[in-house]
Amino acid sequence: MARPAVLVLSVLALGLAGCGSRTDVLGPPSVSLPPAAPSSAAPAGGPEEAVTQWVTAVLQEDYQKACKLMAASAPPGTDVEKECSSGDARSTLSSMHEAWAKPGIKLPPQGQVEVAKTAPSGDTATVSDDAVSVDGHTLHDLMLIGASGDGVSGVHITLKLERHDGTWAVSGFDLG
Repeated sequence: MARPAVLVLSVLALGLAGCGSRTDVLGPPSVSLPPAAPSSAAPAGGPEEAVTQWVTAVLQEDYQKACKLMAASAPPGTDVEKECSSGDARSTLSSMHEAWAKPGIKLPPQGQVEVAKTAPSGDTATVSDDAVSVDGHTLHDLMLIGASGDGVSGVHITLKLERHDGTWAVSGFDLG
């Protein structure tokens, strides 16, 4: 049964709260984690590498890793294991997997995750769902497969990234 993309994205906005200690839900739906010291789970490289590793973990259903990659920006003292083991975190990341993993699309490691060049603004950056592709298909296009309802084509996810001590990590996302 096809689910509207809006429903899938609403579930994502509510569920990712379990992956961190703060959610921003005023105005457009938004989810983010507070900045903190880098973690060994944080990917090396630029914002593109951070997005590639995070999307790959979600698509490989390695939700613990995906959450820990995001939690790299959690404040010191945060019980990352507990946060990333929560049902909310797993549910949200599972919903993202369902929104992006479609029949006939090769997932990592067979299918490649590619991210367009990103222009950071200081220690922050954003990456739109149409700037990330899996097996040649953008995340935006993958979300629309099987979706129905008014306005679903206008629904987008923008990933938010932060750099701490030179290390980039996905810190949340905005739905719009």
